[in-house]
Order: sequence, then C-alpha cells, then structure tokens
Amino acid sequence: MRTILISIICITIVVFSSNTAISQVSSKVTLQSFFNEVAKKTNTFHKIPSNLDHDKLQLLIDLEPYKNDSISNVRKYSYLIANNLTAGDEDLLLKQNVVNFLLDGYLDTNSGICGIVSDFLKNYPKNDYDHRAHQKIRELLYASPSYYHELIKLAGYINADSTPEILHELILSGIIKNNEPYWAAQLALARIGKQPAIEFCMNQLKSMKINDDLIYDYVPDIVYTHQREAIDYLIQLLHSNEKNCESSNAESTEMIVCGYRIMEYLAPIIINFPLKISDSGDIETDNYPEALQKCRDWFIQNPYYNINNERY
Repeated sequence: MRTILISIICITIVVFSSNTAISQVSSKVTLQSFFNEVAKKTNTFHKIPSNLDHDKLQLLIDLEPYKNDSISNVRKYSYLIANNLTAGDEDLLLKQNVVNFLLDGYLDTNSGICGIVSDFLKNYPKNDYDHRAHQKIRELLYASPSYYHELIKLAGYINADSTPEILHELILSGIIKNNEPYWAAQLALARIGKQPAIEFCMNQLKSMKINDDLIYDYVPDIVYTHQREAIDYLIQLLHSNEKNCESSNAESTEMIVCGYRIMEYLAPIIINFPLKISDSGDIETDNYPEALQKCRDWFIQNPYYNINNERY
C-alpha cells in the first residue's frame, strides 16, 4: 500500500512538473509571436495576450530582451505587459520586481516610453519600492532623463535615504535649474516634510488668483505634497462659494465654484473620505451640489482628518 502511495505521489509530481514546463514554454512562444507581430506592425494597436500569467516572475525575465529591443514599439509593449502583471495581484516580490523593471524605462531613448513608465510608477505603494529601486531612483536623479520633473516628484514620494541631500546638491550644482524641475524639487522636498519647501510652495499658491489655471495646474501639485498645511488651505477653498471656475460642460458659459474639482483631488488621499471615486478619478454621484455639501460637512465634522501617505 505504501509503495502504491509513493508511486502515485511521484507520478503526480512528474505530471505537475511537466505541465508547468509545458505552460512556461507555451507562454514564451506566445510572447515571441506577439512581439514579432508588434515589430512588423509598429503603428498598430496590439491587444496584449491574456494567457501569460502562469509564472509571472519568469515572464518578467522573459520580457528583458524586449525591453532592450531596437524597435521602440517593442520596448513600449514590454513595459505595458510588465505593468499588467501586477493587476489584481498582491504578491510583493512580483510588484517589487515589476517596479524595478519599469524604472529602467526612464533611461529609454524614446521620451514617450519615459512618460508611460512615469505614470505607471505613481500607482505603486511605497512598499513596492525595495532597496534596488531606491538606488535606481538616486542614480536616475543624476541622469536627468526625460520627464525629469516627474522623476523628482517620484523621488520625493519614495523618500529613499539621502534624497533631500541629493535634491539640494542638484539644485546648487545647476542640474536642477529650469522652472519645471525646480518647482518639482520644491514639491518633493515639501512632500518629505522640509519646512522651507512647504513655505515656498504655499507662498506660490496663495499668491495666485483662484481660477481654472490654479485648480488644474497647481492644486494637483499641492495635493501631492500631502502636507496638512497645504490640505487645510485647499479645504478653505473647498468651502468658498465664489464662482471662479468654468463649467466642465462645454455648452455652458456659466461659471461655477471651484470646490467640485478640489474635492476630486482630495478624495484619493484622505482616509475615510465620505465620497466614492471612480477609476477615472470622478466622484461617483448623480448630484454634484449635494456631494460637495456632503464633503464640506464631513471636513467640518472631521477637523483632524488623516492623510494617506503610503500612496503617491
């Protein structure tokens, strides 16, 4: 009986191993076929294969050659597939490896790819950035790649060891000198909690007129800092009934209060925010005036609200 049981176990292991090996080979062949098609039709949209999730860590290894391909569209899809691997997956090791894979995209010669990976990386919590990622970010800061301002803000969000010192060094050396990177560096230092940078950013904000330019161009940056002083000021603006912003309805010329957009910016970073937000970033409501009032009332009742600093 024992001999039979051992035989069954051995057969099961062999069958499982065979199936695993076959699946890995199949995924690799599918990947090769997909990228061959991408290389042939560089200006065509390609649907990413849905049967590539058997061994995601192995698949990430298989993607490495495509990340360095001479054809930019091939490289682009390698990053798209890598990012897709983490969708709905809470495997920390997988996410850490994907983050490191994506960070390499900042050094791509195609600036569009830099922009793509920059957007992807904002969606990963701090824990997904391991010591390798911290080191890569520090090195990238000295390389000043495309989307440098976004990289600087990513560095402020992750706040790896010596990040404030590196940013100060880059400012003093003149590597960070243009308006956009300089503003990003001040925002990053504010996010880290450096008071002079917080004051600099707030002075800039408070010196501006409250209108669409402020709401669309500067408020998202101020929200990024996650500083209570900044959020408190935005809550003040949230309660204003002055109609200084244009309606999102292109057919309407009526001005509206700016609080509608502000509450959408605040929703993702405030813990226990009273309104749900959709994947597109919009508040889930059929009645925006009612939603805005609910938001205002909540902040009055919760003056000691908490900010989620684990997200970008």
